[in-house]
Amino acid sequence: YTNYAPHEGVGTYTGYDFTFSKNYSNKWSFLAGYGLSLARLGTMNPITPDQALYNSSQSLPVWRQALKFNANYGLPAIPFLPGHKLDGIQWTTTYTAQTGEWYDRTANVVNALGSTITQDVGPHMGRYPWTKDWDQRITKRFKITDKQNIEFRWDLYNTMNSDTVQTFNSFDSSTKGYFQTTATGAATTIPLQPKTILAPRIYEWGVSYRF
Repeated sequence: YTNYAPHEGVGTYTGYDFTFSKNYSNKWSFLAGYGLSLARLGTMNPITPDQALYNSSQSLPVWRQALKFNANYGLPAIPFLPGHKLDGIQWTTTYTAQTGEWYDRTANVVNALGSTITQDVGPHMGRYPWTKDWDQRITKRFKITDKQNIEFRWDLYNTMNSDTVQTFNSFDSSTKGYFQTTATGAATTIPLQPKTILAPRIYEWGVSYRF
């Protein structure tokens, strides 16, 4: 039995973070960060006879990586009207990349009590690809009084319109339609068929009033 009171858990975690920062000066700033972590979740100690007999799932160590860049740049003044220029426009960009999660292979078996249980027979069968996202923001702030201002902004998310797979459809090789085609020629159950992907590119307008 695991005694959690003195922190005798079976999981251990190790992480390293590296950060580089350039403070805002000369109309630009830059921030870069890299994170590396290792999780050893371990296998929970069985506290019932059933868990000792049927809980054979493994918990393997998992390395994760994350990379992030953020930059802010004050754009040069833009000619707007005769004799006037539009100044004070800020451009902000953010790029993030992180490793995908693992997915496992399981099997349904009948235990000694006649109940069907799910066993993890193939931990870390595969891993989702890296998720990479690049976002943009352009803002312009107009000062009304010393304590009031209004800000207009334009955001662009997923600039490259990446379609990274986030999850796959689950499938069962014992089902009747496994890899069988329909009248249209499409398979009813396809292994590793994408279920969800990264949200598509989208832009957004916004305005804020501060007082």
